[in-house]
Amino acid sequence: MLAIIIQACLISNPGTCEEHRIPILSGGNTYRCAMLAPTKFARWAKNHPGMRIKRWRCGVVTDDTQ
Repeated sequence: MLAIIIQACLISNPGTCEEHRIPILSGGNTYRCAMLAPTKFARWAKNHPGMRIKRWRCGVVTDDTQ
């Protein structure tokens, strides 16, 4: 499955970071992922106000890594 993989850090403690995955519908490709990413991670950021997105990428993940 294709996903937007973001690294987000706590605003209150920038050294504390976590990786989060936002799944993209199956059948997508990296171009589609990159085009959808800004709206997807903007929504994620709105729902996680204490976190700041440090970096992101599109990648393939398996069910056991979600």
